[in-house]
Amino acid sequence: MKKALAWLAGAALLALATPASAQQLPNRPIRIVVPFEAGGAMDIIMRVVSKQVTDKGGPQIVVENKTGAGGAIGVMAVKDADPDGLTLVQVSSSTHVLNPHTSNIPYDPVKDFQPIVMLVKVPTILAVPASSPAKTFAEFVQYAKTKPDGLTYGSAGVGSAPHITGALLEKSLGVRMTHVPYRGMAGAMTDLIGGRIDFVYSSIPSIGGAAADGQIRLLAVAGKDHISAYPQLPSMKDVGHPDVDVDLWFGVMAPAGTAAATVQALNEVFAKATNAPELTERFKQLGVEIATGSPAQFKQADRKSTRLNSSHMSESRMPSSA
Repeated sequence: MKKALAWLAGAALLALATPASAQQLPNRPIRIVVPFEAGGAMDIIMRVVSKQVTDKGGPQIVVENKTGAGGAIGVMAVKDADPDGLTLVQVSSSTHVLNPHTSNIPYDPVKDFQPIVMLVKVPTILAVPASSPAKTFAEFVQYAKTKPDGLTYGSAGVGSAPHITGALLEKSLGVRMTHVPYRGMAGAMTDLIGGRIDFVYSSIPSIGGAAADGQIRLLAVAGKDHISAYPQLPSMKDVGHPDVDVDLWFGVMAPAGTAAATVQALNEVFAKATNAPELTERFKQLGVEIATGSPAQFKQADRKSTRLNSSHMSESRMPSSA
C-alpha cells in the first residue's frame, strides 16, 4: 500500500510539473493531410517540421498527400474528420485565401476550420527552362510578346498562388498566356525542366534543386522585396511590375470544434519545432521566413490576408485564361 501511495504521489507531482497544454496532446499518431503532391514546397516544409516534432519527443506524425482540385480534395478530407486533434491539414494562402475567390470550393475556410499555427511565409520566383531563350526578365518579356501561340505556365491547380501570380503577370504584361494546372508543383516542375511549359512562379523548396543543377533559370522574385537566398535576382518592382505579388504562407489547421486546450497544445508543439535552432539554417536555405504565433494571431492574419488578396485580385481583374 505504501508503495502504491508513493507511486501515486510521484505521478501527481509529475502531472503538476508537466505543462497543462502538454497533457492535452493526442496520445496516438497524428495524421496531417498535405493537399498537394509530394515533393512540392508545402510537402517539404511539413515533413521537415513533423520530423522535428517527433524527434523532440512530441507525438508521432504521419504525413499523407491527398491531391486534386487545387487542394480542395485534401482540405475536404479533414473538414469532415472528428475534431479530436488526430487529423489535421496543412493549409496555405492558396487553399484558404485564393481558392474561395477563384473556385467554387465545397468548404468555408473560416467556419469549417480551427487555426492552429502559421508556420512560414514563402517568396515565389519566376523560373523558366534552361532551354528558354530568355536569360533576363527583359528577354522574357520580349519572348512573351513574340511567341505566336503565347506563353504557357504551370501551377499547383486553379486558384493556387502560382496560378494567381502567373495570371497577374499576364495582365501586367498585356500578353496572351495559357494556364496549365497540375495536382501540385512537382508535376509542373517536371514539365518546366523538360521545356513543355514556358515558366512557373514557385518557391525555393520546389525549384531550388533544379536551379542549382542548371535545369532551370531564375529571373525575378514576385513582389517588391529581394530575398537573401538569391540576392542577385531583381524583384518584380525592380522590373516595373510591383503588382505581380501574392502573399504565400503555410500553416496547420484542425476541423472546427477542436477543443481549445488541444489547439493550444498543438500550437506550442509545432511552434517549438519550427523555431528549433537546427531548423533555422535549413529554412534560410529554403528561402522561407518563420512566421509562428498563437492560434488567434493565425486567424487574424488569415482574415487580413483574405481581405488584401481579395481586393488585389478584384482590382487586377483576372484574365479569362486564368
